[in-house]
Amino acid sequence: MSCLRYTRTTPAGAAQGLRDCYRRSIRLAYGRGLSSLALPSIATGALGYPLQEAAPIAVAAVIDQLSELEAAFRVRFVLFGPATFEAYVAATGSPLENDPARRRIRQIR
Repeated sequence: MSCLRYTRTTPAGAAQGLRDCYRRSIRLAYGRGLSSLALPSIATGALGYPLQEAAPIAVAAVIDQLSELEAAFRVRFVLFGPATFEAYVAATGSPLENDPARRRIRQIR
């Protein structure tokens, strides 16, 4: 996978700032004609935003922004470590017990 562009956005620190950061990232990529975007768990590392709060905000912001686009666009969360992965899976509200990626994460532990 190659990276065509890199854009850094920084959240304001509150939930709304984090939400805006995800939405702005998608709008920027979409506006530049890209068809996909990889996003990390913004602010949960060095900035110390609580992971259990950030994951649902990120998932909801991405879903909301994608619903406003006129064309197909793919967003992938690129997450570091099993705890972050599990937080984002939980945030989707989707039972992914049989998902191959989840089985691989369990094997890494």
